[in-house]
Amino acid sequence: MKRIRLGGPLGTVRPFVPTPELGANLETGEKIAEALEHIARSLSAIDHNLEVLVKNQTKK
Repeated sequence: MKRIRLGGPLGTVRPFVPTPELGANLETGEKIAEALEHIARSLSAIDHNLEVLVKNQTKK
């Protein structure tokens, strides 16, 4: 099954950018890949929020 993977979150300094699907997908492999993508997207959002926080603290 081919699916479109979204990057994100939008507007972040270093957004998660998914790689294209390669090879045959297994159901378990797809679940693991999807979970890892969610983690990567969350880490990207955390990274962005920390970047904004640091910029705001250094302006004062």
